[in-house]
Amino acid sequence: MEEIPILILAETCYDLKERFAPLVEEINTKFGLVPVIGIFLGRKQCTVPIEDGGLFSEKYFYEEPDSTTLLIKNTPHRLLITFINHNTSPYDTRLYLTAQRASSRCAFVLRNRINLHNFLVTRIDDSDRIRPEIAMAPKIHSAIKRKALLLSLLVASVVIARKTTNLLTGKPREKSKRILFIKLDVLGDMILAIPSIAALRHKCPEAELTVLASSRGAGILHEQNELHPGGLCDRILVWDAPWHNTFIKVLGVGVILQMFRQLPQYWRNPYDIVIQPVNFGTGVAFAALTMGRRVFAVIDERLPLAMRLRGLVSDPVGVPQDRIFHMKDCAELLLARLGVDKITYVPGLMVADQARQIVTRFLENEGYRSNRLILVNVGAGHRVRVWGNDKFAQLTRELDLKYNATIVLIGSPTEKEMGAEIEQISGTSGRILINAVGRFSMNELIALVSLADLMITVDTGIMHLAAALNTPMVAIFGAGLVDFCKPLSQNYIIVKEELGCSGCGDSCFVSGDPPCLERVSVPRVLQAIDSLVKRDPVKEW
Repeated sequence: MEEIPILILAETCYDLKERFAPLVEEINTKFGLVPVIGIFLGRKQCTVPIEDGGLFSEKYFYEEPDSTTLLIKNTPHRLLITFINHNTSPYDTRLYLTAQRASSRCAFVLRNRINLHNFLVTRIDDSDRIRPEIAMAPKIHSAIKRKALLLSLLVASVVIARKTTNLLTGKPREKSKRILFIKLDVLGDMILAIPSIAALRHKCPEAELTVLASSRGAGILHEQNELHPGGLCDRILVWDAPWHNTFIKVLGVGVILQMFRQLPQYWRNPYDIVIQPVNFGTGVAFAALTMGRRVFAVIDERLPLAMRLRGLVSDPVGVPQDRIFHMKDCAELLLARLGVDKITYVPGLMVADQARQIVTRFLENEGYRSNRLILVNVGAGHRVRVWGNDKFAQLTRELDLKYNATIVLIGSPTEKEMGAEIEQISGTSGRILINAVGRFSMNELIALVSLADLMITVDTGIMHLAAALNTPMVAIFGAGLVDFCKPLSQNYIIVKEELGCSGCGDSCFVSGDPPCLERVSVPRVLQAIDSLVKRDPVKEW
């Protein structure tokens, strides 16, 4: 007798296998190998095959709720589990209403293995938590759309007024080309952008190339600019844009005032080409207001402000909707429109001889004598990406016992307390443990990573630094989407405990340790290290 299936209703995603494997496994743990049918509601029809690795006995993709409702009603099922995103949006309202109309045997669960387990054990779903957010989502979205409309009208009026003024009173621009490359995000993003900047410089050697960077990204760009033959750019401007410091869906009055205070310098000396490779609508607004002759900006159709501003930039480039794109893809898409050839990302960083000498002397003074060098990066730019001092301490003890290596703890100056605590907890003896957290400049850190035999790090900027130097690496991931921010090298292993909610915006908890990182164990990381070192045919570990 054929078993009655369980239906899953969720938003379409392109990492179907990774996202839903833990959820289907949890269902199988409870019900055995019952047929599981996946029904996915998407913003648009899928244009590429989406592989699920055999998770679902059947799977369906729909663009409209009516077709989804009809399928559910016509499919016998013992239970319909509707997965709602942690960052509840108006799109989740469609899932919620569709499930209510389609089945009397529906449960609403925040898309997370922990929540699913709790529901399957207690049969109490997350409706009480989800319902108020679902009720508020349309109002919030309407408010966002209104603010996006008002801001786009403001931007349009300023752009039109400036263009009119330039036509009536402006002098003809000089023939020499001036390019502005806007990169206002964090360290890892700048590391990924450096090959694009180098490719742009190579394509337009005669142009005056300016990079607008945040204080978190400008440091490494300054140092790399001095090391690259001919330089990466002519000028570096530094500005900490408020929409990169905190999550802002649409600019408020205070943020708009900060933006407009920045603009006169660009109006006085306008650029021929402005490149905005980040898909935030706020960034598109700023790029449009710089008044470049041509403005290249990525437009994400999921973002209402970006879509409204599309007509104000001369060269809008759509973000791919048929896959998860990598952070570096946006810049690559824009530069392709400019005729820049395919960009090589590894290696992407230069090592300063003086920095290498400083690091080498430091290691020798600390007792390093050319045995294996293992780096352990203890911190991250955000607390929800930190693995935990106790686990790092246990890891250093295990590394000390297993490998004849010098272990160096690294991190930013703000993480010195973490380094000291890890050193104290580990009690490492018999091998050399060097606490160098906050000790090195960026150039010196690059030199140190270039000398390392192995790096262990969480998902942070240092991970991308190690990838750019092709240093063997084990990367510990939490809530981040792997395909969006994975290292761009061939010499790494990612350790991740997927709960089915990657990309949640770290919103599935309000206090304590993030559950996705908490579940990554030291033995799993050690197993990944063993697998990685066995790949190396030259070095004997």
